[in-house]
Amino acid sequence: MANTPGAEPWTDADSARLAACRVHIELQTGRPVTPPLELAVSFRPTFSTDEIMMAAGPFDLFNFQPVGNGSYQRGGGLFLGTGPIGLAATGVFAAARFAGNRSRKKRAEADAVPRWVQVDTGQLIVSDRGFYLETRSGLHSWNYDDINQVEMAAPSHLIMAGTSANGPVRWIIRSDWAELIFVLWVNRFAPRHPQLADGSWLPPGWVEHVRTHGHAGPIEASRGVLGQ
Repeated sequence: MANTPGAEPWTDADSARLAACRVHIELQTGRPVTPPLELAVSFRPTFSTDEIMMAAGPFDLFNFQPVGNGSYQRGGGLFLGTGPIGLAATGVFAAARFAGNRSRKKRAEADAVPRWVQVDTGQLIVSDRGFYLETRSGLHSWNYDDINQVEMAAPSHLIMAGTSANGPVRWIIRSDWAELIFVLWVNRFAPRHPQLADGSWLPPGWVEHVRTHGHAGPIEASRGVLGQ
């Protein structure tokens, strides 16, 4: 459908989010769940022989970590001039070396402060039992049973905490299909999730955005289910 004049453009992320809403409404009302995409995969399903592949698209993965350990290489070297001009040059060199060392120290201190850092990228495949991260290092699977907490941090940004083979992790998955993972997990494990209750798992004003573009049929038919 063409964009409505004066309205924000309709995006692929909007289409994926609307598909997540449909799945959520189906789960809430006890209807059979319809996969958003007709999806064929090249790998063997990990979680069940009747596992349903529901959607796929690019993702970026972020981990909360420092990018350095606080150490830095001090600038060294010796410059010694003689005479008035040489002594002045020596002072300039020493001042520049001090400023360089101070800048490197500040940068190293900043790098030691944990922040969200992108650590991987690839293809996300969402199923009814979990999801898969296909990256350059291989195919990594996550069963919903191994996820302890989820929250929408921003549109298309899912914070998840879970237990991996290497221990606890806390990640942000950035993907158009982040909301689909959210609704599949919360309907199974946290139906009273606060973001479901107040509708904040969806962007502010997004339902009106859907109506503006004429896609609100499923939403209007299930008023109140989305919390907005």
